[in-house]
Amino acid sequence: MPLLTRTTRFTGEYQQKLDASLRIRLTYFCIGLFTLGAVDLCRFLLVSAADDRSADQAFWIRLGAYVVALLIAAAYLPLRGQRLRGHDSLVGGATELLIILGTIVLVSRMMAARDDPNLIVWGLACVAVLYHLACVLLPWSPSESALPAAALLLVWGLCTFIVESPWDVFERLIFVIVSPVVLVPGLALSAARLKRRKERFEHAYLGRQVQSIGGELSRARAVHEALFPEPSDDGHVRFEYDYAPLREIGGDYIHAYVCRNTATFHACILDVAGHGLTAALTVTRLYGELERIRAEHPEATPGEVLMLMHRYVYLTMAKHELFATAACFSLDPNSGRLCWASAGHPPAFLRRRDGSVTDLPSTAMILGAQSLAEFDADEQCMELTPGDVLIAFTDGAYEACDTAGKPLGLSALRETARFTPPPRDWARFFAHTIATYHGGKVDDDVLITVLTFLGYRSAAPGVAARTAEPVITHIPQTMRARSD
Repeated sequence: MPLLTRTTRFTGEYQQKLDASLRIRLTYFCIGLFTLGAVDLCRFLLVSAADDRSADQAFWIRLGAYVVALLIAAAYLPLRGQRLRGHDSLVGGATELLIILGTIVLVSRMMAARDDPNLIVWGLACVAVLYHLACVLLPWSPSESALPAAALLLVWGLCTFIVESPWDVFERLIFVIVSPVVLVPGLALSAARLKRRKERFEHAYLGRQVQSIGGELSRARAVHEALFPEPSDDGHVRFEYDYAPLREIGGDYIHAYVCRNTATFHACILDVAGHGLTAALTVTRLYGELERIRAEHPEATPGEVLMLMHRYVYLTMAKHELFATAACFSLDPNSGRLCWASAGHPPAFLRRRDGSVTDLPSTAMILGAQSLAEFDADEQCMELTPGDVLIAFTDGAYEACDTAGKPLGLSALRETARFTPPPRDWARFFAHTIATYHGGKVDDDVLITVLTFLGYRSAAPGVAARTAEPVITHIPQTMRARSD
């Protein structure tokens, strides 16, 4: 449907442009016919005066034809112009004018050909001149221009057999059969000009569309970027990220939320399959679902969030072959407890304060790939100490390739996480490492998310605040029951 709409829109705009040009060119055509007729009339009068043929019957026939033709060329548009609306009407008007004027000139010359048989050849030349003038001035197709040309050739052919001539019937027949050759340049000219005009319009149209799409993408990017959270640092948990989409907008996303009741920092990193606008639209849908989940279940754990996200993707997006990976984390600054659940997402790195790095692997299949009964988030937890850093990323980080096509790989990223002394901004440090490696050869969106545990909120380290009861532990059983 979008392709049909775009094609219909292009055809409509092109036809409007062509009709406007045809109306203007029809005016030029009338002026050209009048000018050409006036010049030929002057030439005819000078030649007739030099040959002293002004008293001949042929002279008066041709003179009358000139006058009538000039009057028609001058009065045609003022009398008929208001009735010519639309492409078919304009083409019909041009065809009508060409046939009328051509027939008048042809018949007058053929009537005069009784005294001068050479006027038969001049009649064919007249058809060719009128036709090629029309092809030069009028933006019509070869098929549209062929109708008046065929009509004039028919009139000329009939006249060749009616007018007395030194040629026999066979010679006349051969001459008539071969005569359409004079129209070939005009047909080729009409086809070339129409093709060139359409190409120019296509380029201009595409330019306008690209400019329009560019503006739409800029506005879409502004809306898309507004979905991303602001980096934060409350003295206990520092949250930062760096995002580099492959195109204007992409399919990676990070969602952040701080629970008011427990002060737990929640983060969910998403990577939608695909790139560009389609992936970005999917991200928008997932963002809305995450916002709904947090509004209804502010204390939901990573496993519970992942179960609800899988349910949403499976019921609404999987049938359209739209899938996503996700990794959800929660860091309680009161106790230093980190919990996570990951659905097909690349392993996150936990860099301890001593520089050691531990992988936090995926705990479930990608969102939407399994039935509701089969999917299990399998949430994991561990204790952090101040100075520990969680580094999560999308697959574009380790799949970045150098100029030779060699991917960076997880091992290189793991070594980057071991860098000592640690940088002040891990997200930018990783982004710089990846950008330096691929040297501008970007193949995917890249999102780096970093959570740094700075210190406990409690008076004494190790003293945990109250732990909230699970708020939606019944969801998995509900989903399994509905699936069954």
